[in-house]
Amino acid sequence: MDKTELEELLENHDRDGLLKLISEISEAHPGVEKWLISYCSEHGVKKKELLTGKAIEAEWDSVWFIVEEANDYGGTSERKEEMVYDALCRIQEQKGISKVPWSLRKSIVDSMMEQFLIGNSGFNGILHETAEVLCCRKEEKLHLAELISQRGGYYAGIAADLYLEAGDRDSYVRLKRDNLEYGKDYVQLADYYLSEGDNESALDLISKGFQECRTGRTDLYEWQLGWYAQRNMRKQMLQLYRKAVKNNDSAQAVTELMYRFSADYEEKKKYLLDMIRLCYPNDVKRWYLECRDVLSADDFRSAHKELMEILKKADPEEYVNQCFEEENYAEALRTLQSRPRGRFGFEIDRDCSLLRRLAETHPEEAAELWFEKCRDLCLVSNQEKYREAAGMLRNIKSLMISFHLEDEWKTEFAQFMEENKKKRSLLKIIAQDPDLNE
Repeated sequence: MDKTELEELLENHDRDGLLKLISEISEAHPGVEKWLISYCSEHGVKKKELLTGKAIEAEWDSVWFIVEEANDYGGTSERKEEMVYDALCRIQEQKGISKVPWSLRKSIVDSMMEQFLIGNSGFNGILHETAEVLCCRKEEKLHLAELISQRGGYYAGIAADLYLEAGDRDSYVRLKRDNLEYGKDYVQLADYYLSEGDNESALDLISKGFQECRTGRTDLYEWQLGWYAQRNMRKQMLQLYRKAVKNNDSAQAVTELMYRFSADYEEKKKYLLDMIRLCYPNDVKRWYLECRDVLSADDFRSAHKELMEILKKADPEEYVNQCFEEENYAEALRTLQSRPRGRFGFEIDRDCSLLRRLAETHPEEAAELWFEKCRDLCLVSNQEKYREAAGMLRNIKSLMISFHLEDEWKTEFAQFMEENKKKRSLLKIIAQDPDLNE
């Protein structure tokens, strides 16, 4: 319908009638309301807070039913999820939210929190974040904190922070004390006590954490050892360390903390060597390098054999890499020939990068190990494995020819083909590879 037709249809309607018509259309079609708000925003409006309020209301109205449905079914489609996130992000980006009447903002916050408290939609995070943006003043934050605190657990911490932000220290402490579960919960409240100058309550709380807390105890040790270190209470630090190691209570983390807090070289050396013996396998390389950087040349030489054995047991691939770094090619070759398994039982050097390095000094041995990998790939009938094996054969050929081992290549390749002569799919892939048929 064009402008001329509209003028003819509406020529007998007064202003009130037109407003009523627009209102009915916008109520029947939410998209029209959003368009109208956008239009007014672009062309100016006297009461901007009204426009902002209606924009926020329209965004929430356009997606609340998706959130409600997600609560019913435990989630929603990716497309609808994006719609919710986009709408709530647009709410957070609105200008002049604090000027929108609290009565309107409160109705939206309460509607969001109703869905948040059900807690089955997958939108909990962005719901409370958006509600926080809509609550600007002290009493508004207190209202939101009371609603969020009903969820308990992790969200009790968020509610407690809102209480503190609003200046309600008593509610902050009460909520924190009622929801002490992880080590960090005790530490956060202890830090608050310290900020208030109440050292005694902070120390008592950490002591209580050591007695009651079962998860995240590393945070408790870090706090207590930090307290001792700042006051140079070495005896107490050592007692706490020995207790942790004896009880196998966060022994690795406590040993690392003792290493970090130690200023004396001999002390650092002791804890550093203990650390590489205690740490998780995937951290051994990092601690090996730390030993190399921190220990004196004589001390590193003395400990080198043990350190390399620890590295070899924990991570054979990193061990071979380190052998190359130290130019111990003979040991790298011996280790690769033993074909060790990695941390999770997988074969090491899946990308053959170690074999490429080995080829620089031991080309024939590297080629032999590469052929073994090819044979392993061909044990199971699998097109993808066959193509991978063909790729390896190309690399082997290139390597051997570059080291003038053409005759050895022809012999080994012929033997490989004889061993796999019944695998027609493999032979077809090799036959179609021009690099292998020159």
